[in-house]
Amino acid sequence: MSDYQILPAEPEHKQRNILFAGRSIGWITLDSQRVGLEQCPACDRENYAFSVLSAKCAWCGWSIDKDKLSDAEQPQSGPKPHAIY
Repeated sequence: MSDYQILPAEPEHKQRNILFAGRSIGWITLDSQRVGLEQCPACDRENYAFSVLSAKCAWCGWSIDKDKLSDAEQPQSGPKPHAIY
């Protein structure tokens, strides 16, 4: 089982929140499947703004494992995405 969980999108939102070990760490967009890391679970710091879209922490180097993220259960209606970029 993966430590990642992808929550359903809130109404009127264009992204789903990503949890790691039960904590919110970022988001994944519905249209392009872009991943953003906002809060690092390793060092517990807010990510540097220019590093959010790299899905890697600017402070300690921790990054979202996109292979494990794509294996995470995605509780949403409709088809699952084919790839995460």
